[in-house]
Amino acid sequence: MFRAARPEDFAQVLHLYRQLNPDDPVLEDGSDAAAFQQILASPALHLFVLEVDGIVVATTYLNLIPNLTRSASPYAVIENVVVKVARIHARLLAAEGLHRAAESQGRLRRVAREPTDRRGRPTASAMRPIMSC
Repeated sequence: MFRAARPEDFAQVLHLYRQLNPDDPVLEDGSDAAAFQQILASPALHLFVLEVDGIVVATTYLNLIPNLTRSASPYAVIENVVVKVARIHARLLAAEGLHRAAESQGRLRRVAREPTDRRGRPTASAMRPIMSC
């Protein structure tokens, strides 16, 4: 099931982010949990998860950003798309769910852009389309 992240998803989302950035330091001061709560509480930030059999196997982050151009229409940035290595086929389900979430905002436009990996190199298997609201 593709859904909005909930407070109880913190540990599983953090585990997925370790896969994305394995060299990030482990935070001992609770600032990661505080940031997670801030993200969940913000109306412009949307953290989604894909749950299969009670396990979060993918996550993505949709940021809606206020804008003064295009009749003051916000635009969206999709970041931190992570799929559990053992469940890589879930990527298509995550893409479909994200598309529906952005579409529900009522202002979906597709933007052609060559996807890159975390080092900025183009990837052949990255999701398309990148969406802009």
